[in-house]
Amino acid sequence: GKEMRCCGVEISGSELMLAIVGGDAGGYAYAPTNPRRIGLGDDEDQDVVRSFYDTVATFLRDNHVDLVAVKKRASKGKFAGGSGSFKIEALLQIMNNHKVKIYSASTVAAKNKSLKFHVSKEVFGYQKAAYLTACCALASQDVLDRSLESVGASSR
Repeated sequence: GKEMRCCGVEISGSELMLAIVGGDAGGYAYAPTNPRRIGLGDDEDQDVVRSFYDTVATFLRDNHVDLVAVKKRASKGKFAGGSGSFKIEALLQIMNNHKVKIYSASTVAAKNKSLKFHVSKEVFGYQKAAYLTACCALASQDVLDRSLESVGASSR
């Protein structure tokens, strides 16, 4: 079957941490990209916000991303996202030509615990949450569910 390319995203402050993972029935693999992070400057300046949107859209198009998997930000508590991060999340959700799904940290952690996603040495520390979110999304796609479980089982 066709490989599905998922871009995992963690919104940290006013920055996007990005990690693209490609997957098909045979498993999945990290695809290194440049850039690995995209920042939003002054989020009250329309031109800056538009430019950020265009940069992200171009990145997703150039890397042939099918699905964008966003790690949900906390809305309250000490790790709550600032207003800029909510804007970024909304901008991602209205990206044309891309399916966008949001995954909670607990969902990602549970999937990682059961499937033990292999983290490539090429994944930088700041990309790890984005990478695991992408793996979680791919593992949640029906196509990949069974194959990933069997891949996990064979490596134990």
